[in-house]
Amino acid sequence: MFQYVWPLALVGYFLFHEAITWNKIAGAAVCLGGLALINLK
Repeated sequence: MFQYVWPLALVGYFLFHEAITWNKIAGAAVCLGGLALINLK
């Protein structure tokens, strides 16, 4: 699952000129943590 995160972040950065801030990194980490917890079941 984590192998998809960096390419998507790079696409967002280069194609859409999105700023990568600490809030966005923390939000992505929380979302990935939630997905990991869902998949444990």
